[in-house]
Amino acid sequence: MYDLLVAIRRELRARGIEAQRQLLKLLDDPDPGTRCWAAGSVLEFAPGEGERVLIEIAKHVDGLVGFSAERTLEEWRAGTFNPP
Repeated sequence: MYDLLVAIRRELRARGIEAQRQLLKLLDDPDPGTRCWAAGSVLEFAPGEGERVLIEIAKHVDGLVGFSAERTLEEWRAGTFNPP
C-alpha cells in the first residue's frame, strides 16, 4: 500500500493545489491511520490543519500510528520532513 499512497500523493501534487485540497476531507476520517497519512500529506499546503490532526493522534492513539504522528511532527518542526 505504501507505493500506492506515494503514487497518489505525487499525482495529486501534479494536478495542483485544488486536487491536493481534496485531502483535507480525510482529516476527519474515522480511521486514525488514514487521518495520519492525510495530515502528513497536507502539511506543505495546510500546515495548521495537518499539525492539529497529528498532535491529536500523537496524544490519543497508541501503537504505530501514534508513533508515526509523533515522528512526522518532529521531522516537520525540525524542517527535515520530506514526504516522497
